[in-house]
Amino acid sequence: MQHLEKAYHEPIPTISWENHWRELKIRCVRSIFVLLSLFTFFLLKYQSIWACIFYSLRFYFPELKLVSRTLSGPFLLTVKISFLLSIIVTFFWISHEVWSFVQSGLTNQEKKAVRRLLSIFCILFIMFQYIGVAWLVPITMTFFVAFNQGIVEKSVDITDIVEYTLTIQFALLIVTLWPFLLKIALRCGWATYIQLKKLRPWIYVMSFFIGMILTPPDVVAQFLIALPLIVLYEGTLIL
Repeated sequence: MQHLEKAYHEPIPTISWENHWRELKIRCVRSIFVLLSLFTFFLLKYQSIWACIFYSLRFYFPELKLVSRTLSGPFLLTVKISFLLSIIVTFFWISHEVWSFVQSGLTNQEKKAVRRLLSIFCILFIMFQYIGVAWLVPITMTFFVAFNQGIVEKSVDITDIVEYTLTIQFALLIVTLWPFLLKIALRCGWATYIQLKKLRPWIYVMSFFIGMILTPPDVVAQFLIALPLIVLYEGTLIL
């Protein structure tokens, strides 16, 4: 009986603030090292990256003439692409580091919820990025090339094409984050389902406004950005 009382009153071991801070610094340094390593890797493999870009453009637009208007354009674009690719790949590593850091303080129910949200986010992220590269960019570029045909020479600056593609991919990243931002607002008590339902007209207008800001003056691209925002908003209210 005394043994049970002693075990009951024994304090639960906790991790000190200094140990938490030390672990956080180690994980941050490790994530930065992974980011810089991937950036260096992609920068050294720039020929393979440009080969993939040119192959995709030749596949969709075989008669399009690709030029560079500036001397430093391809180099600066290579640095930008390498950095963005390294951020995308490192995101999954950072997610693992964050999960390893916070999971000890979560309940089993919270762990299951976080795993489910991360799985859904990864699926939506890959799906929307694929839609952007495989469908959205070719559709909008076909519209621009067809519109310019007979007006100007059929030649395009490679920097404009890649930056346009990166803009579309960034817009689709915001689309992916949209339902999770709504869920966070609901979980934290910043908004309720009734309030979000009352904001439905404003959210519809805001979705098209975001599509207008993030995409060029192309109605098709604006709709392809706005409609997923609306569908994900309605899905968040239902689920």
